[in-house]
Amino acid sequence: MQLMATKTPYAESFRLEVARLARKEIRAHLTPLTSDLKAARKKISAQAKEIARLQRELKRLGRLAEPHAGVQGEREQSAQPGQLPRKWRKDTVRATRRALGLTQGELAEALGVSIGSVNGWETGRTEPRHRWKQKVLQLRESGVE
Repeated sequence: MQLMATKTPYAESFRLEVARLARKEIRAHLTPLTSDLKAARKKISAQAKEIARLQRELKRLGRLAEPHAGVQGEREQSAQPGQLPRKWRKDTVRATRRALGLTQGELAEALGVSIGSVNGWETGRTEPRHRWKQKVLQLRESGVE
């Protein structure tokens, strides 16, 4: 004779009770973990926002500091003859022309450009190309001395 595994009502209710208690125990262990997880996510979100704010502030401060660094760099570079300043100023052309006692037409002829180009450089509408900047600086060095 073979023994058959039969489920009795007692065994089924026992199994359900064990499962219920296991779920209750798991829930008791997970509840603090979920609240910790929520707190950690909030903290991460706040830190990400703070990092973004600080990066924006750093970018803004960098833009504010650039002009000051540029002026200092120009002073250092202008002391070295023949080198272009890091940032070109429209006053460079006008100051050079006036120091040499030239009109816009005469400066244009000396450089080999049109009067409109010289006028555009002086008013700041356009910026001379590298080779014209070099020529203006050469004129300034040769004519002012």
